Amino acid sequence: MPFTISQGKGTPGDLQPGTLGSLAVDVGLTPDTQEPVKKGEWVQVTFPQGVSFPEGGQVGYVCGGQRPEPQPRFKWDPKARTLRFQTVADLVPGGSPGCFYAVDVKADENARPGTVHGRLEIGGVQGDLAVDIARGRSAGMLAFRKYTLPIQSTQVAGVATAKQSVEFPGKIRKDAYDNKVVDVLLKGFNFEVRYDGRLEDFEIGAQKVSASWRSSGHTSGEVVVEAQLAPRPDVARNQGWTFQGSVEVLVVADLES
Repeated sequence: MPFTISQGKGTPGDLQPGTLGSLAVDVGLTPDTQEPVKKGEWVQVTFPQGVSFPEGGQVGYVCGGQRPEPQPRFKWDPKARTLRFQTVADLVPGGSPGCFYAVDVKADENARPGTVHGRLEIGGVQGDLAVDIARGRSAGMLAFRKYTLPIQSTQVAGVATAKQSVEFPGKIRKDAYDNKVVDVLLKGFNFEVRYDGRLEDFEIGAQKVSASWRSSGHTSGEVVVEAQLAPRPDVARNQGWTFQGSVEVLVVADLES
């Protein structure tokens, strides 16, 4: 038979258990075929174990980035794990560049990681279907630590720094970019300003308070708090003006199970 059928390159990509994707199916005729074949041919997709057609899923015809009407009719047989749909465009020798059929797919919740194989078929001609199931992320655990860091007496023109070591009961998870999944939230702060040791009123200005995380191991790290006031130039030059107080933070980490 003059038909050709193949899986679109890079589709549906790595699927994690329970997630959706889209499979591209390319159909056409061999280059030596003399005449086009009218639309209405049936295409069958046999889904591999661990992958299925999702509830509410669709089959679409995409050409030049558009989805022209009408869209394909399709039938899903969950017992046989087969999806059948009809072509909605004439098939031409060599295929139609930029045109393909998009089929929704879903990895089962309990799908095992690895490459699983199914089958594509049109007019008795078969093609391989390969889907990569990625290793699903294990359910982790969020851990919380709350601290109040004291801000020691600092000249009002300076930057006060406070540090707090933190230890979690498990290994901190890393994201796809190899960064530890941990964050520091600023809950509040309290400052007082003194002149030669006496508590004084102080105008509100462009104060800055920051809290950051520095990793030091698989389960540990350090919170670093920096505090800075914005005194008038004459106050900034007077060494008798100081500030002190405290900063409260919440540290949240995503731990591996």
